[in-house]
Amino acid sequence: MKTKIFPLLALSLMVSCTSALQPARKAATPIKIGAVLPFSGGVELYGQQAKLGLDLAAKEINASGGILGHPVEILYEDDKTRPAGAMKAVRKLIERDRVFAVFGPITSQNLNILKPFTEKHKVPLIYPTNYEGGLCGRYFFSLSTVPNQELDALFPYLNRHFGDTYFLLGADRVWPHKMFAFAAPLITRLGGRIVGTEYTLGTEKDF
Repeated sequence: MKTKIFPLLALSLMVSCTSALQPARKAATPIKIGAVLPFSGGVELYGQQAKLGLDLAAKEINASGGILGHPVEILYEDDKTRPAGAMKAVRKLIERDRVFAVFGPITSQNLNILKPFTEKHKVPLIYPTNYEGGLCGRYFFSLSTVPNQELDALFPYLNRHFGDTYFLLGADRVWPHKMFAFAAPLITRLGGRIVGTEYTLGTEKDF
């Protein structure tokens, strides 16, 4: 499962660019930023973490006078940790609320739903979450790590200090499958051994 913290710098940069691109905005008109996050459906813990970061960023920016006098307004939508929920959420934010950019989501399956839609509408999608990689686009901004950036440094350290046998345990989702696919040959090249691999459904209580 991925840890999700939305960096304050990313939001500051995004809204700064927004104001620079739209200098004719009416004074005090809010700069609307959409956030598609899971507040239900299984990974709501990460959605709440992300909301804390975004709220703090908006509070600090607005306390400093906003961006060129425009306050930042974040509009949240629950993607319910499911692709159908993500599509409904992003459609509302873009087509009805007219947000300038979208932050989120958390899960890779929902990212794969949001990216084509935001590109179609030429709305920047800011994804500050570690993921399996492989996506790019004019309106897609990935701010966190992909597997090689994490594991190329992690596994040599683990081998030196803790041992060279591994049990891979992850949720039955896109990201753990892709992460483990990258990890397996790397472990082998380092002389390590995988003793087992298991994917969970998220309903288990006894490990």
